[in-house]
Amino acid sequence: MARRNPCCCAITNCTRFATPSSTSTSSASASTEKIHVKVPLHFINEDVAPGVKLGGGLVTHILTEADVSCLAKDLPEFIEVDLANLEAGHSIHLSEIKLPKGVEFEQLAHGEDTAVVSIAKPRGGSAADEEAAEAPEAPAAE
Repeated sequence: MARRNPCCCAITNCTRFATPSSTSTSSASASTEKIHVKVPLHFINEDVAPGVKLGGGLVTHILTEADVSCLAKDLPEFIEVDLANLEAGHSIHLSEIKLPKGVEFEQLAHGEDTAVVSIAKPRGGSAADEEAAEAPEAPAAE
């Protein structure tokens, strides 16, 4: 029966938190073999994104984690996705995210540049258009 490592990534052959007795690979090969793990995405600056603050848009998280490959020593706890410059109607793709050294997205290696987060434009036009429509019309001059 395979022994499960107490690793956060739930992969039985991950050596990140493996004890010497629970792994059968030598330390030399474990330090040179890439592992494939899902890593959570942390979204920052949602509240100050121009698409939200100025455009009134809504943030949609398309992915909340991403498949990465890296050496065990390079495995990040999470990957930050900065929305500080994201406009309404636009999205951030995997290729636009800065990764730590030695870490790469599996999807990009297979030619898939998936969208991670987007800001949807508000339905029905902008707030200025709504205010203009609600304002009472001035009576016509006679």
